[in-house]
Amino acid sequence: LLSMLPNGSLYIHNASTFAVEEKLDIWSGSIATALTVSSSSGVAAVGYKDGWIRLWNLQTKTPTRYFKGHDQVVTSLKVDQNDDFLYSASEDGFGKKWAIADASAEATSYKISSPVYDVDISPTADLIVFAETGGTIYASSTKTTLRSYSSKVAGVRIKSDGSQCFT
Repeated sequence: LLSMLPNGSLYIHNASTFAVEEKLDIWSGSIATALTVSSSSGVAAVGYKDGWIRLWNLQTKTPTRYFKGHDQVVTSLKVDQNDDFLYSASEDGFGKKWAIADASAEATSYKISSPVYDVDISPTADLIVFAETGGTIYASSTKTTLRSYSSKVAGVRIKSDGSQCFT
């Protein structure tokens, strides 16, 4: 079990008792705004108010990568089920896809019309969806609008079998 404080500290908890087992101070230069953990490899990604993203290996408790991900607040992060790619969303109006293992690779950018508040991916990573503040859900595989809402969309999730998208 993992929790995060706005100051960037990560806490590893005992899943049964919720007691803190270890504190990892991975960054103190900005306010932490987003957190995701891979399902199998133990990689944590933390997004920050200043647009930076930091990757952390929870098994070795060491940082693995720091990069300037966005120009504004990182609002959401997801890792695909194979731990190959990190997906990020930001108030700068971009969604991005990052190769986790290749630190020299440039991100694939998806320009959305307004600040992006959430990102999710299907289990097979063939569909990436972004929720933006204008009330629209975008699908990156087709770069077309899935659904438009009249109010702010706060989040988006894809059903575990990839068949439906929920807001």
